[in-house]
Formats: sequence, structure tokens, C-alpha cells
Amino acid sequence: MNNVLYLIKLEVYEKHERAKKDVDAHLANRASMKFISLWIDLETITRLITHELQSLPPNLRQGNVLQPSASVFRALGLFTQDEEALRTVERLRRLRNQIVHGIESPSGDYLSENIKLLENLFFNLKNQSSEEVREAIEASERVQEIIDRVTENANQSDEPEN
Repeated sequence: MNNVLYLIKLEVYEKHERAKKDVDAHLANRASMKFISLWIDLETITRLITHELQSLPPNLRQGNVLQPSASVFRALGLFTQDEEALRTVERLRRLRNQIVHGIESPSGDYLSENIKLLENLFFNLKNQSSEEVREAIEASERVQEIIDRVTENANQSDEPEN
């Protein structure tokens, strides 16, 4: 009788663990999709700002595909006084590469933390960039639209549920 009860408990425990892993995988997958979506928005903004800027360094001429990175942001005048933001961009770029290329499958919690960091870049984009970049941001309706959407969605996800 004790063996049967033990086997039933073991089976219930194993089913619970499998269900938990399935839920964790689902949450991580959703977080990965949100992270990549936000990264694409950052790529789009980088490209649009580059298009709006009048004076581009030679290495950032039109036609080059520019991926968000500390070196590109420095050259464009983004986050000019915030080295921590530039280091964050590099960490997020590496995380993006790990996800896209299947190098690693981060947990949903880890991705959620990094989504917050990515959203913070959008919050601070205008006020931590050069005057020329601020003007370029204001001149582009599409950049404004992306920033507004991302920040609005971030604020909604921060509100407690009733």
C-alpha cells in the first residue's frame, strides 16, 4: 500500500514539474518575442535617426546597415553623457544575438529584467542625446510614434492588475 501511494505521489510530482517547465518555457518564449520586437523598434529608430541627421560620420553613410551598438550610438550622438546606457546597449545586443542564433535560451525572468533595460533606453533616448539627435527625433513622426508606443506599453505593464 505504501509503495502504491509513493508511486502516485511521484507521478503527481512529475506531472507538476512537467507542467511547470511547460509554463516556464511558454513565458520565456513570450518574453523572447517581446524582447526581439523591442530590439527591432530600436533598430528602426537607429535607421530613422541616421536618415534624419544632416552630418554623418564617414563610417555611418547612408546605405550602411546600422545595428544598435555602443559605437554606432556614440557616432550618432545618442546617450552622449551616459556610458552605462552604452554598456547596456552592448549587453542587450549580445543577448539579442544569443536569442536569434539559438546560442542560449534565457529564462523569462532574465528576459523581463532585460526588457525593462531596453524600455529604459526608449525613455531616455531624447534627453540623453546630442541636440542634433533630439532635433532628428522630433523631426521624425515615425520615431516619435515608436517611442510613444513603447513607453506607453511599458507604463501599462508596470501598472498593478486588479
